[in-house]
Amino acid sequence: MKKSLKFVLLLGALCLTACAKVPAVPGNNPAIAPTQEADAPQVTETACATEAPSVTEEPEITHAPEVRTETVPVRILMENKKVIEWEDERQLYAVIWQNPLMGGEDAAKYPAVATVFRSLKTLRDKKSEETVTNLAATAEELKQYANETDVSCYDSTGYFVQRADNHIISMRCNWNVNTGSIHPSNVVTGQNFSTETGAMLSLSEVVADVEKIRELVKQKLSEKYSDWLFEEWESLYDETETDRFAWTMDYDGLTFYFSPYELSFYAAGVLTVDINFAEEPALFRDVYMTAPDQGSASAVTFHSFMELDGVNGTKDTFLIGLSKAEWDDFQLKLEIEKNGRNILEYEMYAYEYKAYLATVADKHYLFVEATTENDYKILYIFDLSLDCITEPMIQMNAGFVTMRTDVEDYSYGDEVFNNPAEIFLSSRLDVFHTMRGTRRYSFDAKAGGLVPLTSFYTLDEMQTPLVSKIPLEVTVLGENTSAIVPAGTEFTFLRSDGATYVEFRLPDGRECRVTREEGDGWPYTVNGVPEEECFDGIGYAG
Repeated sequence: MKKSLKFVLLLGALCLTACAKVPAVPGNNPAIAPTQEADAPQVTETACATEAPSVTEEPEITHAPEVRTETVPVRILMENKKVIEWEDERQLYAVIWQNPLMGGEDAAKYPAVATVFRSLKTLRDKKSEETVTNLAATAEELKQYANETDVSCYDSTGYFVQRADNHIISMRCNWNVNTGSIHPSNVVTGQNFSTETGAMLSLSEVVADVEKIRELVKQKLSEKYSDWLFEEWESLYDETETDRFAWTMDYDGLTFYFSPYELSFYAAGVLTVDINFAEEPALFRDVYMTAPDQGSASAVTFHSFMELDGVNGTKDTFLIGLSKAEWDDFQLKLEIEKNGRNILEYEMYAYEYKAYLATVADKHYLFVEATTENDYKILYIFDLSLDCITEPMIQMNAGFVTMRTDVEDYSYGDEVFNNPAEIFLSSRLDVFHTMRGTRRYSFDAKAGGLVPLTSFYTLDEMQTPLVSKIPLEVTVLGENTSAIVPAGTEFTFLRSDGATYVEFRLPDGRECRVTREEGDGWPYTVNGVPEEECFDGIGYAG
């Protein structure tokens, strides 16, 4: 069933995920094979859970992109970078930008678009260096008027993925700039790439009749914003070339964006118009009109109103708001209205948050990721099919994976949630060291939560290895044997259940498991010996 999606979120971006009971981890066995799930699909997630494709090296092309008629999600990482300058505890200027990158094995499956993304990253990074220089000079002029307050001087670029599959990668780009003017500049554009060729897609490549689309957009603008449009808006619209239209595509259709001053006043904000597949199926090319069988998800930003398919062909309208408490900026209140009636009031504590709308088995869910003190992540899921949401489902100590994308400058990127059947989440673990472990989940609509696809977490191999202080007895994986590893051996982190064992790689290439006994309390022990007497490099965050 086609969904008609229009969203408006009052406070920028949110992001979410859900929960389910985690199955018990199998007990330790002296004859242990390398950790894997017997019944779950195999996955090689170590590389993509710790680093993104190199910015300078071409991805190894193992085969040509597979020709597929069905729609299959692809993995996208969003690298986050910033330069913020302070003086006497006040902020002078900030340059914040993002770089989309292909994630995991998809960088090799779709080398053309992966290469384009890396090239664009290089250009954005270079351009941002110039922006920093320019804003530094502007801030120097403005700070005399700011007294002791922050200087309102910034340049921010953010990308919000609306669709990412083997046919198209469609992202909305928000560019916000303030150099001391009365109104900051707020420009919205759409970037749409062919996943197989890496080329930017024009509107004529995704629709069969561009002129008809122009007529529909113009009509809907007139109906939706009759009180906000300039008197001369029609001539301005007619004079705008189709190639200059800003648009994105999701699994419902196209959304068009008109930034302030294009057709309306600054106070009107960005104008949006949706043209849905279900409304005008003959206008769209068939290849784009199929959603993934396992469901889909897209980032929620900038909107606060949405209309979704309900039961028996009905439509449900939603208003989603997020407000801050007067006494605490980190105390947030999430409210949802459905068909004009309040169905949720929920408080959460967070200083960062993201949101996605997910559609699975014709039901809609709002996923919210909240970040609290010490970067602790909590994932919430709200079932929008309910007429009253008493409590969300919650996954504690879990959030979308953040991974290193550039070894040299230690920049990091976030996993973009777009595939409910394969969700990569990370959790804080304290196993010989405080670190984050990645685990693969699937969203089960019937259970209404997350189902782990592995019994283990993949650890960051770039974590500093442990070094044994004493000879240690370990279990060699795959050999059904025990071995004594001499003192002075490096142990590279690989996997863990998060509590009782860690699997390591030894310098000779073998993999082994070290079992940790919790006993009656601190300290943990290995083979009855306190762990700090066994290894150098153990460290836990407070």
